Amino acid sequence: MGNHISLNSLGLPFAQLLEIDKTVRKAIKGGLHGPGELYMDKNFFYSLALDHHFEKDACVKGTYRAPLMTQNGSYYVASCRQILDNIRTTTPS
Repeated sequence: MGNHISLNSLGLPFAQLLEIDKTVRKAIKGGLHGPGELYMDKNFFYSLALDHHFEKDACVKGTYRAPLMTQNGSYYVASCRQILDNIRTTTPS
């Protein structure tokens, strides 16, 4: 027998992406925020190695109904340029 993965482990991230997409479309139509280039789940957004001076909480954010979770999830809206300009290129000493 070799190594294997369960496709069940891939289901939740895709379900979250679909729910974020649905929620963002409603938020844009409802005027809660404008369109963006990137919509990221809070856990993914906070895992990015961004410069320490970058204020993540200054980005537009919203909540979505997170599938299979007891609490709502959060998403952040950002531009590609905003993220690329703030990615750390060196590791902190």
